[in-house]
Amino acid sequence: MFVYRGEEVPNSFIAHLIKNDKLSLDQINVNVATLLFAGVDTTAVGFAWLLYHLAGNPQVQDKLHAELAPYLKGRNLAPGDLPNLPYLRACIKESARLDPVAPMVPRAIKESIELKGYLIPAGSIFFACSNAIARDPNIFPNPTAYHPDRWMTAERAKKTDPRAPHEHPYAILPFSVG
Repeated sequence: MFVYRGEEVPNSFIAHLIKNDKLSLDQINVNVATLLFAGVDTTAVGFAWLLYHLAGNPQVQDKLHAELAPYLKGRNLAPGDLPNLPYLRACIKESARLDPVAPMVPRAIKESIELKGYLIPAGSIFFACSNAIARDPNIFPNPTAYHPDRWMTAERAKKTDPRAPHEHPYAILPFSVG
């Protein structure tokens, strides 16, 4: 705890920003607003795409309902439930594969590289297109179809966040990679 403008402030990210005497109040406001917007916006967009895909696939809705109804027994879904709901996880992953919240990910190239015969000089900004990567038919058969079952084999084998057995570790980048 520390005191700011006569009030005790608990230790938190915002408190850390306030304690940092190198940041102006405007800079603190921008940082906090960016974090709030990024967290709310990505969640809302991801959820909207999930609902869109479920609305267009009644057979998937039925299968998801069959998993959720007996497990939840009328109560609301809680964060701790997700490990016990493999088909829901598969639906979320498939939606994130088709419509990632970060469709293009910029990266600065540190060293010059050659990529498929093209020289990309150091210092260039390179955009990885998540949509194109996740729709590669060599990795995902019928890549434009919403097909959550493609994730179920790996989901049954591991309860964490596995990749499909055939998948390259960077085949889907719904939130980028760090």
